[in-house]
Amino acid sequence: MAERRFPRLSTALLASAIVAFVVALVVVSLPIRNHVGAFERNVQSEGVMRAGHALELAVSKTLEREWGSLEAVAGQVDISTSESAGNFVEAVPRATAAIAWVGIAKANGRLLAGTGGEGKGTSVRNLAWFRDGMNGGTVGDVYVPEAMRNVPGQSRGLIDLSTPIRDSFGNAVGVVVYSMKVDWVTDYMAQAARELDVDIVVRDTGGREIFELNELIDDPIAPEILNLSATGHDLTRFDGSHVTGVFPNMLQGAMPPFGWDLIVRVPAHEGQTSLTAFMTKMSLAIASLFLALALATVFYAVHFLRPISELSRVASAIADGEEVYPPARHSSRESATLSSALVRIQSRLMEGGLRQGAE
Repeated sequence: MAERRFPRLSTALLASAIVAFVVALVVVSLPIRNHVGAFERNVQSEGVMRAGHALELAVSKTLEREWGSLEAVAGQVDISTSESAGNFVEAVPRATAAIAWVGIAKANGRLLAGTGGEGKGTSVRNLAWFRDGMNGGTVGDVYVPEAMRNVPGQSRGLIDLSTPIRDSFGNAVGVVVYSMKVDWVTDYMAQAARELDVDIVVRDTGGREIFELNELIDDPIAPEILNLSATGHDLTRFDGSHVTGVFPNMLQGAMPPFGWDLIVRVPAHEGQTSLTAFMTKMSLAIASLFLALALATVFYAVHFLRPISELSRVASAIADGEEVYPPARHSSRESATLSSALVRIQSRLMEGGLRQGAE
């Protein structure tokens, strides 16, 4: 029958220490690592949210200023004279690069004045900006006149802002319209987006793309992301490769709604937070702890367990009848007791052997 082999105490100690350390490492590090990942996603999502809100505020304030100019013209122009109207339609485009054309129409639908004399005296009764302007302030859809399709800096077209001219009784007696350059708006958006280090897409209520800046991410936006604007709430999505924020009705303030939706995107960066640096330091600390534990285990095995192992071999030799003298070991109480006991056992066995030989 083969003799059963048992593990050494030192081997068992080392194996137990390693197993205990690995289990502790898994139990402690996995929840922390998951928390770090969630924390990083939250930080990046909050960054996208702040960037989107900053863009919304900056662009809204800029367009609100132009809308305030439109209302100021409507409040100051004398609709009864073409001279007053003519002065305003020529002055506004010179004062701001955002406006391509200004028109002032009477309530009968005849254009009283237009920048550069364009359209003066023609009927604008059937134009959306006139009809909607007579009923209150309005912002039209983006359109591209044929004459502007190939003009640098104006290729994205125009958007009409119109508001009524009212008499002292509050009745609408005419309409003022600003034809705003969409390129001027999008250039401002692009500049702000670059300063915030984000990509953006602007879409109208019909889902048509007004502007896109994709200097950081070339991938197209997934349809399910585009559809999130229908929720009417600002929100973010993290898909592993980039973080996307959706901001419906991005333009706010004292002006009619534009109906534009903003989408902000940035590449997702793992390991960019202070918590990640903490996790790295913690990993180094754990590695140092493991090294210290390994050294302590080796010291314990050599200093405390090796003497017991040696004494166990001596005990086995004594049991086999060999005349060996047990070494003195005092590394621990147990080794000292075992060493002393083996000395007495060996002495008695040798005394018994001598008596038997004398007889």
